[in-house]
Amino acid sequence: MIGAAGASETSVKGVWEVGVDVMEEHRNAGLGTWLISRLTEELLQQNIVPFYSASVTNIGSQMVAARCGYAPLWVDTYGTILDDSSVYHPIVRRLSL
Repeated sequence: MIGAAGASETSVKGVWEVGVDVMEEHRNAGLGTWLISRLTEELLQQNIVPFYSASVTNIGSQMVAARCGYAPLWVDTYGTILDDSSVYHPIVRRLSL
């Protein structure tokens, strides 16, 4: 397997979040876009409203969303990774002192 896309039901009935991951050595070949496009079509046929969420730091993921017709509706400017590698870690550390 070199890539996968999936959808997850949310707390809002009929609205699901979609996501994709492609192994690094296979990125930039259109696979993520193809997977999300197909998944989006399938969800819409089932009367499910999909939305795509991408980190503000993940430009590649944002590009996949845009190529699939998703438009930015909100921005979440905070994120964290528990291994302290988040780009926001220095800010969070200062705020929590």
